[in-house]
Amino acid sequence: MDSQGRARFLIVEDEFMIALILEDYLADVGFEAKWQAETLADALDVVATVPDIDGAILDVNLRGESVRPVAEALKARGVPFCFITGQGSGAATGFPEAPVVGKPFDMETFQAVVRRMMADRAKV
Repeated sequence: MDSQGRARFLIVEDEFMIALILEDYLADVGFEAKWQAETLADALDVVATVPDIDGAILDVNLRGESVRPVAEALKARGVPFCFITGQGSGAATGFPEAPVVGKPFDMETFQAVVRRMMADRAKV
């Protein structure tokens, strides 16, 4: 959390406009999109070097590469994350605890998932 108590998020999304929308949707509920990555390598670098990620939004498919290694690294650190995908909810198998938001998504659905994800983290 930042000094104002806002959760800081990593957005892993290879479509720039979607990343901007996600940033706005997070800000609307009081969270901050602090880090963004468009590639698997960049996302893994952020996860490896930034100790204070509070949550993450992960696009399942990054230009043909699976985001699975990022999800595994976040899970190992106890950082909550959700997937966004146009491939259906089965695209994120192996992480039954992680919510999946289908593309296209609407603001209310996305924000509800993120709020629930962070509320569940606060209970731990």
